[in-house]
Amino acid sequence: MISEVFVLLIAVLGCNARPEGAPSTACSSLVPRHSGIEPQRSPSPYTVTAVKSGNKVRVTISSQYGEEIEGFALQARSKRDRSRLVDGKFSVRDGISKTIDCLRGKQNTLTQVNPSSKREIITEWTPNENEEEVVFRATVAKSFAVFWTEVDSPPVRLSNMFSTSQPSKTENLDSQSMYSSCFATKGCFGYPSGCIPRTDCEILLSYVNRDDGIYFQMHGYLEPNTYMAMGISTDSLMGDDTVTECFRQGSMVHARESWNNGGQKSNGHTRELPRSSYDGEYRNGLTTCSWTERYIKDAYDRSFNLANSTYYLLLAKGPITNGRIGYHDGRIASQEPVNFKAFDAIMGEGVSDSIKIHGTFMVTAWVGFVSIGILLARHFKSSWDTKTMCGVKVWFALHRSMMITGLIFVVIAFIVIFVHKDGWNYATKNPHAILGCIATGLGLLQPIMAAFRPSPEDSKRPLFNLFHWLVGNTAHLIAIITIFFAVSLESSGLKESFYWVMAIFVVLHLLFHFLFQMIAWSASKKKNEMKMMEMSSRTGNNTPSNDPEKNQKHDAFRVLLFCVYSIFLVIVLLVLYSLIGIA
Repeated sequence: MISEVFVLLIAVLGCNARPEGAPSTACSSLVPRHSGIEPQRSPSPYTVTAVKSGNKVRVTISSQYGEEIEGFALQARSKRDRSRLVDGKFSVRDGISKTIDCLRGKQNTLTQVNPSSKREIITEWTPNENEEEVVFRATVAKSFAVFWTEVDSPPVRLSNMFSTSQPSKTENLDSQSMYSSCFATKGCFGYPSGCIPRTDCEILLSYVNRDDGIYFQMHGYLEPNTYMAMGISTDSLMGDDTVTECFRQGSMVHARESWNNGGQKSNGHTRELPRSSYDGEYRNGLTTCSWTERYIKDAYDRSFNLANSTYYLLLAKGPITNGRIGYHDGRIASQEPVNFKAFDAIMGEGVSDSIKIHGTFMVTAWVGFVSIGILLARHFKSSWDTKTMCGVKVWFALHRSMMITGLIFVVIAFIVIFVHKDGWNYATKNPHAILGCIATGLGLLQPIMAAFRPSPEDSKRPLFNLFHWLVGNTAHLIAIITIFFAVSLESSGLKESFYWVMAIFVVLHLLFHFLFQMIAWSASKKKNEMKMMEMSSRTGNNTPSNDPEKNQKHDAFRVLLFCVYSIFLVIVLLVLYSLIGIA
């Protein structure tokens, strides 16, 4: 039944805990219970670095010797009293890390999701309380039996962390100095949109007019096998752009040029830049590339006049596979062409209209039309027996119209996102794209199955009903889970509030199905009682053979509840639309 399906959904979405990772019993000491195995006494090959970035602190666990990490636990602690936790929230990475709640705090401890080897751990920590100075303490495991405890970062001063209007004037010069003089003596452009005032950009590009050309600097917090890239283009779309890529291998930073061909998944005409033509540095988790472009830049038989013409700026980040950059998983373009001799504030395009259309149509289909269609098929087959619509029973006519309309919305959303992405581009661990394709495929299978359904008298009809129910509900379940995964996609721009609105939808959807099921059970019970009374009447008892008034009351209550459910869905959809709109 559908309620069991949504119970499973809630279980999937609500269960973050796994057998791997630090248990809550290790909150105070951060010492794992490894069957009496003691921590290493030798100096740790791992270091913890912490750099302020706006109102957050970016924390990195790594090894300068290239040692891999199988497990870890990380907390923020007071510099004065290192036994005391400082309350704050860590960010997580899908498939790499998760948070646990320690000592009455929430999400204040970070640990691994699984014991797979990792080169480094990067996270962001947002403080919930004022503390003069904190250190980040980690326990890091090279293997199950080899681990180090009390691996502390240098102290980080948290003064003015709750105010982003003034840049911090502390020892964290690397992260803050790159924002200084933006729009005064240099132009700046950052990803994601609006990150420069908050000083929390994942990629920041700056440019300065010099005698020999335009001097560019690109800063980014890059994970291993990840690149950042700047494109100069005649429009705000990817295609026919000259691109400068920057990435690191260990602590070494490399830069190269390439040409972005329109409609292709990867860049062509790649060439390594001479080491003397650029500077690269990796320090405290921050990768920096700087180079000078001549005023007249020739690339792939094209010429870009940076002195007298304006061009759109593009920024992107994504994975590197076998030395080649993959399709970006984060991207931004300037809203207007940029004058490289001026330092006006540049606004990013934000989340593209195509992504917003895709999200709006998918939410409308699966949360709206399909949810109503399933509810009608599940609970209204016995209603409106004497009425028809378009030559068929009312419930079936409504069910069919809802499902067909929902499928049209799904197909449109599917086409829009594939056109926007130039086809299939899957280079992230987030399963949103794969699950979305599965849900769409199952949705398209439903009308095909329905077109070949046997007649009601056919012996195979029950088998068809079973498969039709199974495929439809599976598609709905996968689609709702897919929508949840959209929140963690950088390209969606969705806030965490979207997740909680969807959670409210799931809970109340389940509640309404339960109420409808209770009505059905009540009606069935009364029907059985009436049958027994009819059997008794054959022995001489005077009992009514039927009570149409009671049946009408059940139908009226079902219709009333259906109206309430529809209003609830409209409210949920309006809230979701607004959250997509402001992304």
